[in-house]
Amino acid sequence: MIERLELHDLERCMDLAERVGWPRERAKWRLLLALGRGYATRADGRLTSMVVITPHDEGSFVAMMVVDPDHGGRGLGRRLLEHALETAPRPVMLYATAAGRPLYERLGFVPVDEVISLTGLLPGGPRPPRPHDADAIVAADARAFGIGRGGLLRALLAIADAVAATDDGFAIRFSNGAIDVIGPVVAASQEAAIDLVEQVGASGICRIDVPRSSHRVVEHLRSRGFIQRTRAPLMTFPTADLRGDRARYHAIALQAFG
Repeated sequence: MIERLELHDLERCMDLAERVGWPRERAKWRLLLALGRGYATRADGRLTSMVVITPHDEGSFVAMMVVDPDHGGRGLGRRLLEHALETAPRPVMLYATAAGRPLYERLGFVPVDEVISLTGLLPGGPRPPRPHDADAIVAADARAFGIGRGGLLRALLAIADAVAATDDGFAIRFSNGAIDVIGPVVAASQEAAIDLVEQVGASGICRIDVPRSSHRVVEHLRSRGFIQRTRAPLMTFPTADLRGDRARYHAIALQAFG
């Protein structure tokens, strides 16, 4: 039986994620369960599969589609995702793992872009955050992403450790367990995006996921010693259209959020 996930399921969600080799990311899960609609199946008190759909103004994002390895090969993931998609606002987007991509393709998702995940240090530590206008940041994100995500952006701003903003762009840094995350980053040019990234900085290990089109941002991070960890395709359903001015979108919030 498919059930809804609630905030009190947070530890069980992290337990299942850990069983497939993913880290325990408490901050990310708190946001997902607060903003999204989570669905799961259970057996003997443990989650056997889960997925979270985060709805936005026009469209939604799929995250944390996980099936317990002990329950794989039974169609559990497909049934759960089909159930979750029944009420998900269109278009639906997700970043696919290699293991999940065949399922998404069978359900009609189409690859439209790719993100490069990098980790490293920004020596020198963060600069003091500048004053920012939350409404302006939400508007700049909607212009770049193509869909209003006010709930997500305001939630990220509420937990942010650093924010840098210009008249038409911004960068956010927030803590996600053992590492910091830099993103989203929105700017009129890749050079402006690099400047914003440097402004939010990070004295410890940080992660930033950059769309492949922002190659100068990737090159800059590599020059700063960042290491590429993974690449993941962005997939959409039911059409292959990617909204927004994506030339302005230089780092995503996390692959769970887009």
